[in-house]
Amino acid sequence: ASAFGGIIYVQSLVVSISDAAGNPVANATVSASVDVTHFGKGDFGSATQTYQVTGSRPPKIADSYATNLNPSTVPSPAFGRVWCENEDKNRNGTLDSGDDLDGDGILEPRSSEVLVSFVNGNKTDVNGRLELQASWGQNVGTWLAYTVKATTRVEGSEGTNSKPFITEVLQADVPNGAFLTPPYGINNCKTNN
Repeated sequence: ASAFGGIIYVQSLVVSISDAAGNPVANATVSASVDVTHFGKGDFGSATQTYQVTGSRPPKIADSYATNLNPSTVPSPAFGRVWCENEDKNRNGTLDSGDDLDGDGILEPRSSEVLVSFVNGNKTDVNGRLELQASWGQNVGTWLAYTVKATTRVEGSEGTNSKPFITEVLQADVPNGAFLTPPYGINNCKTNN
């Protein structure tokens, strides 16, 4: 079930497919998926500009910030927001033994928090491009890190590419957006709140 309610943000993503010579490939079938890798905990106000990674440096979108996380770090002005790994380790949507780090009986985040869909079908146009869109509810804006993956086969070879993102919000919504209330709590990754 989707967690969307109220305002939904949509981000357009363009996938370009080319052959080995760099020529666009028209009519290539593309599959796409999204994986919510991390969720944030802490105070919106102290962390919005830094997106602090659990006591480390602020993540850059291109960084692989899945390493060196400390789930015991408590958000604070010094550490800002902490990033917790997706509790559903094998991404099967089922609460398995060892999945629920904070012990609340719920997997965070839900797999439906960020959705990816095709805008005009899953085949590339004459320029070798197609448009995807990622969408999420306003309440989880800035609180989720996700990766979009696109895969296709060209000339007998399979190609895959992925790119990480953080759910964004509109600057105009910052004074009173639903994301101001931390959707996953304000404590460390091991504590239910």
